[in-house]
Amino acid sequence: YIDAYLMYPPAGEKLMLQVWEAMQEAHSAGMAKHIGLSLATLTDLNAIIKAKLPLPRLVQASVCPFTPQSDLIALCSDQGVHVSSL
Repeated sequence: YIDAYLMYPPAGEKLMLQVWEAMQEAHSAGMAKHIGLSLATLTDLNAIIKAKLPLPRLVQASVCPFTPQSDLIALCSDQGVHVSSL
C-alpha cells in the first residue's frame, strides 16, 4: 500500500469532489493508508465538509510569513486534520 496518497485539487469543485471520492475508494480498498490534499485551500476543505465526505488525514499548504494560511490551519486543527507546510 501507499502510506500517504495526496492529490492536487483539480480546478472546479465538482471535479475535485469526484476525484476525492475516488481517493476515498482507494483508501477503503486498502491501497492507501492515508489520503490528503496537496496545495489545498480553505475553499477545497470547505467543499469536502459541505459535501459531507470524509476529511483528509493530511493537508499540505504553502505556509510562510507572507501567506500564513491562518484560517486553513485553524479549520484543520478544529477538524483533526494534520497540516504540513510545503
